[in-house]
Amino acid sequence: MLDAAEFVEVAVPLFIIINPLVVLPNFAEMSQQLDNRHCSLLSLRTSVSAFLLLAFFIFIGRPFLNLIGVSTEAFMIACGLLLLSIAMGMLSGNPPTTRNVEFDSTSIVPMSIPLLAGPGSVATAIVLTEAHGAGIVFAALVLSMVLSAFIFDRYRTIMHYMTRNGINAWTRLSSLFFAAIAVRLISEGILLMR
Repeated sequence: MLDAAEFVEVAVPLFIIINPLVVLPNFAEMSQQLDNRHCSLLSLRTSVSAFLLLAFFIFIGRPFLNLIGVSTEAFMIACGLLLLSIAMGMLSGNPPTTRNVEFDSTSIVPMSIPLLAGPGSVATAIVLTEAHGAGIVFAALVLSMVLSAFIFDRYRTIMHYMTRNGINAWTRLSSLFFAAIAVRLISEGILLMR
């Protein structure tokens, strides 16, 4: 049976790392020339493709790490350092994940990969799976992607009420969450190595 407290403990950091609100301006840019039907298809394609990639790593991540000889502790520290780097980029208003990427409404790049299912999301999914098991992380991923699709489907309303300044403020606030999760992963990884 799914433990509610543990589910929240997994779902909240996973959703914060996936962070569809931060991606919303990019989605709006790609959707501005699309009608409602094609905009909904873009939302669905973005969410489903990101879901499939992250689900793959939830179930295959540990065997893959074993194959390349990486311990859980080392991966946690590497994941923490990566998230800390992303947090610093977000805090400076220059997220590193969108550099040199062409926006195209017919592809899954960059909306699904690397914006929703980027290296931070993949690493966090694997680390959470190590700590809590694949079932609960998979359930949290389903919830995160349903919420992401909902947010993308209503991007005009959300952008209207939040405004560009509100989205920018949320991005800066999210960077603090990223940094806190990163520090936790690094510290836990170091403690486990002892």
